[in-house]
Amino acid sequence: MEKISAQLPNFSQSSHADADAISQRWKNTINDGNHAYQKQHYQPAKSYYLAACQLAMQMNVMIDYNDTSLSMLAISYQNLADLYFRQKDMDLALTTYQALHATLLETHQHQEKTHQHDLLIQTVIRRVCIELKHITQELGIDTPRSRQIIKAMTHSPEKYRLTEPLTLRSQS
Repeated sequence: MEKISAQLPNFSQSSHADADAISQRWKNTINDGNHAYQKQHYQPAKSYYLAACQLAMQMNVMIDYNDTSLSMLAISYQNLADLYFRQKDMDLALTTYQALHATLLETHQHQEKTHQHDLLIQTVIRRVCIELKHITQELGIDTPRSRQIIKAMTHSPEKYRLTEPLTLRSQS
C-alpha cells in the first residue's frame, strides 16, 4: 500500500496534535482494512475503508486540503472501490470512483484558488483516472458506464483538464 510521505503544514500545537492523531488513526484504519482484505474478510475490510474515508474527510477539513490529506482521501476511496471490484460489484466500485472524483472537484470550492492547489487537484485526479483506466482494462469492464466515468474525469473543468485525454482500448 502507498506510504504517505508529505509533511503536514505548520499548525498551532493543538491543531498539529489533532491532525497527527487523525493521521495516525487513518493509517491504522487503512492497515487494518488491508489486513482484513488480504484475509478475504471483506465485510470488516469495507467497514475499515469506510471509516478511513471519514477520517480522510476530517483531515481535509482540518488542514484545508493539502497533498497529504488529498492522498489520504484518494487512497481510502480507491481501496474501497478495489474491494467492490474484488466482490464483483462493478456498479458500486464505479460509483465509489465517481464519488471520489466529485469530492476532489468540490475541494476547490473550499480552498483559496491558488496555482499550487490547482496543480495538486489535477495531479490527484490524473492518478485516480489512470488507476481506474488500468483496473477497467485489467478486469475487462469496458462498459458504457466505465467509459462515461473515465471521460468525465478526463474532461473535468478546464482547470483540471488533462493535457492528454485518456481513452479505453476495446477488449476484443
